[in-house]
Order: sequence, then C-alpha cells, then structure tokens
Amino acid sequence: SYQSMIGQLEDELREYDQLKSGELALPHVERLDQIAPFIAKIRIARGVSQTELARRLGVSKQVISRYEESDYQTVTIPRLQEILDAIGIKILVTLGA
Repeated sequence: SYQSMIGQLEDELREYDQLKSGELALPHVERLDQIAPFIAKIRIARGVSQTELARRLGVSKQVISRYEESDYQTVTIPRLQEILDAIGIKILVTLGA
C-alpha cells in the first residue's frame, strides 16, 4: 500500500539524515560478506560522496554507483580493502576454527 511505501521512504530519509550527521554505529560482523551492505552507509557517515570515492579509487562515479546498486556484492576482496582504505575504515580480521 502507499502508506507502507511512504513509511519506508520516511524511515530511509531519517536514516540518511542520521548518517549525514555522522551518526553511525559500526556493526560487529563475523563474515566478510556481512561488510558489503554497510559500505554505502559508512561512506555517507564519513562525508564521502560517490564522486569523491571514485576519485580516490581512480574509477568513474558510475562504477561506484554500480557497486552500491548491488550492495558491493560483486566486489572482490582486494577491491573491498581498497574501498575501505579510501573511506578511512580499518578492519581487524580474526581467523578461527
């Protein structure tokens, strides 16, 4: 229904406003594939535009847009590290059995 769509959009706008103000609690993730959905949110909270991220990586803004459209699920691990470095996020990896 339209009311639920409006509610969802309002929630997304509220979240965006919080991110723009720098309010973002980094999540605890246990798997590398859990990082990808948070990259765009981290980028926004850090005040880095898609254009600026593209410049830092030496790619076009369209490449970043495509990455974000797929929640970075198509990005290789080395590229993921480059992206995180470019937005100033350090990760700690622990291997366990």
